[in-house]
Amino acid sequence: MKVGIVLGSRSQWCTMRYTAELLAYLDISYEARIITANKSTKSLHEYASKAINSGLEIIIAGSTKKIYLAGILASKTELPVVGIQMNTSSNKQTSLNTNSNNNNGNRIRMFNAGQEGAINAALFVASMLASKYPHIHEKLIKYHNQNDFYKTLQENFI
Repeated sequence: MKVGIVLGSRSQWCTMRYTAELLAYLDISYEARIITANKSTKSLHEYASKAINSGLEIIIAGSTKKIYLAGILASKTELPVVGIQMNTSSNKQTSLNTNSNNNNGNRIRMFNAGQEGAINAALFVASMLASKYPHIHEKLIKYHNQNDFYKTLQENFI
């Protein structure tokens, strides 16, 4: 396992699936988990604290305006944590956001909301892993040199 995808609710999968699909296309293994921060903080802390030992190298988390899942995870692990801002009925912001982590004052960089943010998070994570894994580097180059995958993604999902 290389990448952990953490969602606060099942409804976030409609956005986070773009991250998973692109990671799979780039041959990056991942696991996806739903861990509700306000209902199961203990499970969230346990997941983050055991992430390194379970073989994860990076965590991608969906966060809403009310709950900064990425910040909570980052406070409990040494792994890089990438946050994707989830659209909610009260939050339609699509620009980059910087959200504070209330636990330790660190800042967590959030990707823009929606499918574009989910795709950008996958590309960012792939870039981070590319120097360590040559096969990911090759797939990333292939992805950047062709438009077929992005066109397919647009036609089928966006």
